[in-house]
Amino acid sequence: MKSVNTDMQPKRARYVIIGAGFAGAATAYQLILQGVRQLVIIEQEAVAGFHSSGRNAGFIRQVLAEPSVADLAVQSAKFIRQLPRDWPSPVSYNSIGSLIVGCGQQWEALRNDANLARQRGLAVECWSPHKAREAMPLLQDAVLDGAIWCASDGAIDIHALLSGYLKVAQSGGAVIHYDTKVTEVRSRNGHIQGVGTDHGFFEADVVVNAAGPWAGPVGVMAGATPITF
Repeated sequence: MKSVNTDMQPKRARYVIIGAGFAGAATAYQLILQGVRQLVIIEQEAVAGFHSSGRNAGFIRQVLAEPSVADLAVQSAKFIRQLPRDWPSPVSYNSIGSLIVGCGQQWEALRNDANLARQRGLAVECWSPHKAREAMPLLQDAVLDGAIWCASDGAIDIHALLSGYLKVAQSGGAVIHYDTKVTEVRSRNGHIQGVGTDHGFFEADVVVNAAGPWAGPVGVMAGATPITF
C-alpha cells in the first residue's frame, strides 16, 4: 500500500503519527472512528510494516502476567475474531491454541496467570507434566511441573490486519507519507509545534510516537529522557 509524497499536500494536521506499523495504524484507525480528521501518518520506509510489525510471530497469546497487557490481548483477540462488518479485507485467525510450560517458581506464576485469565472469561486448563508430554512428545525430556493450555490462542494474518487498519484510516481522510524520515519534533514552552521531516515540516497539535525500534530516538527529539538499560 503506497501513498504519493508531494509538496502540494497540506502541511497542517491535527494529529501526526510517527510510524505506520501496528501501533501507528491502530491508533489512526481509532482516531478516525472517533471523528478525527486532519490526520497524517509519517513512515520512513516505502511500505508499512517493514520492520517489527511485518516480522513478528503473528500469534495471539492471552495468558499474561501484566493485567493491562492481558486485558489488551483478550480484547484484541475478540476484535480479530469478530471484525467490523465494513472491514476492508478478511483476516484469518487460526485458533490452534498455546501450551506454556514451567517449573518451580515459574510454574507457580503461570498458575496465577491462568487464574487471572479465567476471571477474564478464558477457557484455560492447567495440565500435569504427564498430560503435557502426551500432547507434545517433544517435551519428553523437558523439566517441568506443569503446563497451561489456552485453546483460543492462535495465529493471525498480520499483513491483512495491518492493511485493514490503514485502509480504514485512509478512507476516513488520513494521509500516509511513505519514504519520509523524521528529523525533529519541535515544541515550545512544553507544547508541541509539529514534526520536521526530509519532506518538509508538519504543524500539529498532537504527535503520536509509534516509531517502534526508533521510538527512543524520536522521544529524545521531543525532549524526553533517553531510555537506558
